[in-house]
Amino acid sequence: MQFTFIENLSSHWSNRAQAKQQHREKTPVNYSTSGSRTLRATVDEIIRPGEVGRVQFQGSWWPARCEQDITLLPEQTVDVIGIRGITLLVERSSL
Repeated sequence: MQFTFIENLSSHWSNRAQAKQQHREKTPVNYSTSGSRTLRATVDEIIRPGEVGRVQFQGSWWPARCEQDITLLPEQTVDVIGIRGITLLVERSSL
Protein backbone atom coordinates (compact mmCIF):
# COMPACT_ATOMS: atom_id res chain seq x y z
CA MET A 1 0.00 0.00 0.00
CA GLN A 2 2.79 2.42 0.93
CA PHE A 3 4.60 1.82 -2.38
CA THR A 4 1.43 2.51 -4.36
CA PHE A 5 1.10 5.88 -2.64
CA ILE A 6 4.72 6.75 -3.44
CA GLU A 7 4.29 5.65 -7.07
CA ASN A 8 1.13 7.76 -7.40
CA LEU A 9 2.85 10.75 -5.80
CA SER A 10 5.85 10.35 -8.10
CA SER A 11 3.56 10.12 -11.13
CA HIS A 12 1.65 13.22 -9.98
CA TRP A 13 4.83 15.32 -9.71
CA SER A 14 6.16 14.01 -13.01
CA ASN A 15 2.90 14.96 -14.78
CA ARG A 16 2.95 18.35 -13.08
CA ALA A 17 6.53 19.01 -14.26
CA GLN A 18 5.56 18.07 -17.83
CA ALA A 19 2.54 20.39 -17.70
CA LYS A 20 4.71 23.28 -16.45
CA GLN A 21 7.23 22.69 -19.25
CA GLN A 22 4.47 22.63 -21.88
CA HIS A 23 3.01 25.84 -20.42
CA ARG A 24 6.41 27.55 -20.57
CA GLU A 25 6.85 26.53 -24.20
CA LYS A 26 3.38 27.87 -25.09
CA THR A 27 3.76 31.14 -23.19
CA PRO A 28 3.71 33.93 -25.76
CA VAL A 29 6.87 35.88 -26.38
CA ASN A 30 6.57 39.65 -26.35
CA TYR A 31 9.20 41.26 -28.53
CA SER A 32 10.68 44.66 -27.92
CA THR A 33 8.67 47.45 -29.49
CA SER A 34 11.11 50.21 -28.67
CA GLY A 35 11.48 51.21 -32.31
CA SER A 36 15.08 51.72 -33.37
CA ARG A 37 16.33 51.93 -29.78
CA THR A 38 18.17 48.76 -28.75
CA LEU A 39 17.58 47.67 -25.16
CA ARG A 40 20.76 46.45 -23.49
CA ALA A 41 21.49 44.49 -20.33
CA THR A 42 24.62 43.22 -18.59
CA VAL A 43 25.08 39.54 -17.81
CA ASP A 44 25.37 39.01 -14.05
CA GLU A 45 25.23 35.20 -13.91
CA ILE A 46 26.46 32.98 -16.76
CA ILE A 47 23.83 32.06 -19.37
CA ARG A 48 24.47 28.67 -20.98
CA PRO A 49 22.59 27.34 -24.04
CA GLY A 50 19.12 26.15 -23.01
CA GLU A 51 19.52 27.39 -19.42
CA VAL A 52 18.41 30.47 -17.51
CA GLY A 53 20.99 32.87 -16.12
CA ARG A 54 20.63 36.42 -14.83
CA VAL A 55 21.12 39.91 -16.22
CA GLN A 56 20.98 43.42 -14.83
CA PHE A 57 18.47 45.44 -16.83
CA GLN A 58 17.20 48.95 -16.09
CA GLY A 59 18.40 48.88 -12.49
CA SER A 60 17.17 45.43 -11.44
CA TRP A 61 18.08 41.78 -11.92
CA TRP A 62 16.09 39.55 -14.24
CA PRO A 63 16.21 35.88 -15.19
CA ALA A 64 17.40 35.65 -18.79
CA ARG A 65 17.74 33.06 -21.52
CA CYS A 66 19.61 33.06 -24.81
CA GLU A 67 18.14 30.85 -27.51
CA GLN A 68 21.34 30.88 -29.55
CA ASP A 69 23.86 28.08 -29.08
CA ILE A 70 26.34 30.32 -27.23
CA THR A 71 27.41 30.94 -23.65
CA LEU A 72 27.15 34.49 -22.32
CA LEU A 73 29.59 35.40 -19.56
CA PRO A 74 29.31 37.86 -16.66
CA GLU A 75 30.06 41.49 -17.56
CA GLN A 76 29.08 40.86 -21.21
CA THR A 77 26.63 43.33 -22.76
CA VAL A 78 23.59 41.71 -24.39
CA ASP A 79 20.61 42.92 -26.40
CA VAL A 80 17.16 42.31 -24.93
CA ILE A 81 15.02 41.00 -27.79
CA GLY A 82 11.88 39.91 -25.94
CA ILE A 83 10.32 38.54 -22.80
CA ARG A 84 8.59 35.24 -22.01
CA GLY A 85 6.76 35.42 -18.69
CA ILE A 86 9.30 37.18 -16.47
CA THR A 87 12.35 35.82 -18.32
CA LEU A 88 14.14 38.20 -20.68
CA LEU A 89 15.22 36.80 -24.03
CA VAL A 90 18.68 38.07 -24.89
CA GLU A 91 21.35 37.64 -27.51
CA ARG A 92 24.94 38.72 -27.90
CA SER A 93 25.13 42.49 -28.31
CA SER A 94 25.59 43.93 -31.76
CA LEU A 95 28.13 46.42 -30.32
